[in-house]
Amino acid sequence: LLPANLRLDCHSKRSFTVEIATMKSCRGTFVAISLCLVFGGDAVKMSTSVGALSQDSMLSLLAAGPEQLKHSAAKQKAADMEQMVLALAKQAKAQRQDPTVANDSANLTAFVEAIQDIVKEMLQNIEDAEAEIEAACTESYNNMTSCPVLLANSTFYAPDFDGNFTPLRTTHQTCWADYPALKNEADLCSRVRESLIVQEQIALDEFRALNEFKSPDECAISETDVEAYLLRMWQDHFQIKAAQWWAAYHKLQNITANITDNYDCTDKLEAYYAKRAECQADQLNLEEMACDVYQRTEEGCNNTCTCIETRWALYTQEVNSLNVSLDELKYEYRATKRIECLLDAFSQTDMDAAIDACIAKRHDTSSVTSECVTSYSIDQKPTCTQPDICTSGVEVIEHPDTKEFRKAEYDDNGLTSVGLCYADCCTSPFYTWVLRENRWVSSAGPWYVPDDAESYEFFDMDTAKAECEAGTVAKCYGIYDSFCNGPSGSLDQEEPAPDGVKLVGHPAGGVTTYDSLQKSSGGSCVYEMAVGDKTTLTTTVPTLSCAYEVNISRSSQAGVWKTFTYENHIWDENFRFSGCTTESDQGTICAEGGATNGVRTVKTRAGAVAGEGVCCNEETNTVVAMKRTACNGFKDAYTTTQKKTVNPVKLIEGEVYTDFAEARLQCLKLGANCWGMTDNGCEGTKFSLVSGANLDEASDLEESETSCVKKKQTV
Repeated sequence: LLPANLRLDCHSKRSFTVEIATMKSCRGTFVAISLCLVFGGDAVKMSTSVGALSQDSMLSLLAAGPEQLKHSAAKQKAADMEQMVLALAKQAKAQRQDPTVANDSANLTAFVEAIQDIVKEMLQNIEDAEAEIEAACTESYNNMTSCPVLLANSTFYAPDFDGNFTPLRTTHQTCWADYPALKNEADLCSRVRESLIVQEQIALDEFRALNEFKSPDECAISETDVEAYLLRMWQDHFQIKAAQWWAAYHKLQNITANITDNYDCTDKLEAYYAKRAECQADQLNLEEMACDVYQRTEEGCNNTCTCIETRWALYTQEVNSLNVSLDELKYEYRATKRIECLLDAFSQTDMDAAIDACIAKRHDTSSVTSECVTSYSIDQKPTCTQPDICTSGVEVIEHPDTKEFRKAEYDDNGLTSVGLCYADCCTSPFYTWVLRENRWVSSAGPWYVPDDAESYEFFDMDTAKAECEAGTVAKCYGIYDSFCNGPSGSLDQEEPAPDGVKLVGHPAGGVTTYDSLQKSSGGSCVYEMAVGDKTTLTTTVPTLSCAYEVNISRSSQAGVWKTFTYENHIWDENFRFSGCTTESDQGTICAEGGATNGVRTVKTRAGAVAGEGVCCNEETNTVVAMKRTACNGFKDAYTTTQKKTVNPVKLIEGEVYTDFAEARLQCLKLGANCWGMTDNGCEGTKFSLVSGANLDEASDLEESETSCVKKKQTV
């Protein structure tokens, strides 16, 4: 704020001097305005007259720089300047009335001219501050009035949804209507195929038993009639053997042809799985939209008035703050106008009268105002309307996490194949309870004692169920109720004897099943804990591409001759030697070496050549063993992690396996649908398969003191 004709020179680390450059340092004619401001509160050291001291103080105040107009510092600055100018005015009057007082009028005139522009700038700043106050108030008001306007019939649906669930329901119901037939076809085909594969293996074993050319006992020479011997060898042996051989051969071929031609099942399984995935997606769309309606309604009703109340409070707070700023601005305006008046009085002919008039004048501050701030009233607060849906609740559909939803949307429409709710808002129990009447468990158990409990007996059914569910099906089979009437009494009760319910576990090295429960003649029952809704995940996965290790023997040596790896074959492939060929490179070599029929060929069930054996001469080959090593990019191998288990919701619905080989078989069969398995107790006796769908190893794998997990390895 220093005028252009002022120069600031720093002479030391703690002081500076302000000089009016156009003045000469001539005491009595021009007053040298020199102010030494000592930082840190040192006293002002001056030896000039009172007038010079007042002017120096004014210059010091101006040199302090502008303040923000909303701060009280600006108000104080104007007040201080007013007092200083008033002191200068009084000094000027004293000079006129007392000739002994030094006349600094020339110096005073120059000083007034030096700061008049600053005063004008202060008035402009006050005007700008008014505009800022008005803008801040208006912005706060607009923010308050921008809250959503709700009516009695307002709803909280998603922007692209009108509350009509009919299209989603129709799509879902139509999909499941076609599902049972496809499932039945796929299951029937799979069962027949599995049966035929068993028959094929039996027929293959029978054929291999006949496909041996050893000298039979009945061909031993016991007579001297050569003709009779040859006739008997032909009629009694070779013709019978040939008939048996061809019968076994055609039987095997017919079974194999039936498997490959009539019971491939791939198309049926793919159609079934595609339909199931389609229906589950439709189910998820329906449930997620219902969840969205309930979530939006709950949030909307809870926040109906929150926006208005919050923004009204902010608006009120802003207005109160701006009122304080406005009052300070008025004070500053009044002080600045008095300064302006006094400075103007110095140039008047009758300066004394003009100064007296300025001192007596009361300046009107009504021009310093804000229409927005002065218009503030409680009547400005918007009215909050609570929509009817907040009182009545959602009526267009039941909440997906209720039995009423399942009954209305699924059960009443015959959709018995629908599984658990898939939507995020569903917290339905992962386990269901199946009552097994007239079943009992002996006092020897097996019982399950939870880690944080002292007993397997509980006197509250909900607590018993919660503890059993926490243990998962790998540890807890269910709940035994000796009279099938629920728990009664408490553990510390003496008369009558308490009757609690007991958690049924699994025997060492085995698994409790319904068939292993004993029959009751006294009305006992067992509540079996089942995963989900007892709908198990089908373990037949279509279009698997598997790799096999095939061990082949050779008639001229004992044991395994070679091990071949055959890739990209179906899940239940079968390899066997059948026929010879000269079309391959090895076949040509064999033919050139004297085996005119070429090389023996390994064929699949469908008759496709998978590999080769020895040359077609007196030596033969046999497939002695084969095993799947990988399917669809996953090995039949697992990586074990100790002291880990899996969140129960990630377990595949189905049984607990006591045999690792069986668990491996099923997991490999499920492809990417199976991540691996849990090994409860890490003893190799209780395995539960883990779903590979959206598994997050960081969050779904949990700490465990006793269990471990086995992750299926990728190729």
